[in-house]
Amino acid sequence: MDTVALSFLDEKPERVRMDSVTGYAQTLRAIGQALETLNVGDFDVEPDGDSYRINGTSSVGKYYRDPWTVNPPAVRASAMELSYTPSDVERLDREGRNQRANDHGSTGSSRLSQALRVIGTYLTLKYSRLLRISRGGDSFEVHYQSSLGSRFSEQFTSADLYDLWVRFYIQRSMRTAS
Repeated sequence: MDTVALSFLDEKPERVRMDSVTGYAQTLRAIGQALETLNVGDFDVEPDGDSYRINGTSSVGKYYRDPWTVNPPAVRASAMELSYTPSDVERLDREGRNQRANDHGSTGSSRLSQALRVIGTYLTLKYSRLLRISRGGDSFEVHYQSSLGSRFSEQFTSADLYDLWVRFYIQRSMRTAS
């Protein structure tokens, strides 16, 4: 995880009010579940008032990794723009909970929804405000503003997110056991 302070010389840093720093884990998990369903590849997620705006590409077709497959179907990517309001996020979260209940609570740490949930938990624990999450290939770049107004950018690989997921899982387990 590389942390880089971003300098915005033409902008005066604003102090972030603590009540504007909210928990992102549940919201980002719900958005991640929707993006999984849409088979979204690279994307950007940005808060837009109370809503979230997503720009990305969606793949049509299936990826075949079997070298013996003859004439695998072509994969097409199309650009897409989405916007999720708070009521959309609530609906997505409800649908996700129902799906997880049907799957008997099984979740994979490598799923997009879990990656976004981990990033959301990370931002909340840092008392930071999300500015943008960008996924490119197998890594995420997270831009956020600290409670003191400084802006930062961090890169997360799949391994970084897995390590954080394990740490947060252990912390939740310890709280539950108490």
